[in-house]
Amino acid sequence: MALVLPMMVSCGGDDNEDETPTVSNPNFVIYGYWTCTSYIVGGVDMSTNGYFILFTERAYHTKMPCFNSSSGIYTLNGIYLNFNSDQECLVNGKGDTMVIHGETRDGKPFKAGFVKK
Repeated sequence: MALVLPMMVSCGGDDNEDETPTVSNPNFVIYGYWTCTSYIVGGVDMSTNGYFILFTERAYHTKMPCFNSSSGIYTLNGIYLNFNSDQECLVNGKGDTMVIHGETRDGKPFKAGFVKK
């Protein structure tokens, strides 16, 4: 056992806040109306006034400019949220909060936080 313990080390990035999204709760339900609480594009804090995303069982509708389309079909597979098969994002959801990380149509990274209403 003494030989095993020195080998148990953590990676350098383990101690900081890793922004790689993971679905924290396997029981997370994405369906519903989500109001945008934070919105950052290319490192710039953007206004969240009036931004939302609505997920039904298979479709979505949004006014968020970071998504390629304002409505269509989505799929959620683990941490991957795919919009109309042409925009893949990463999602982190727990309870009534959710964060979506992705890339805008013009290649800028975005991070959008939501709360379920």
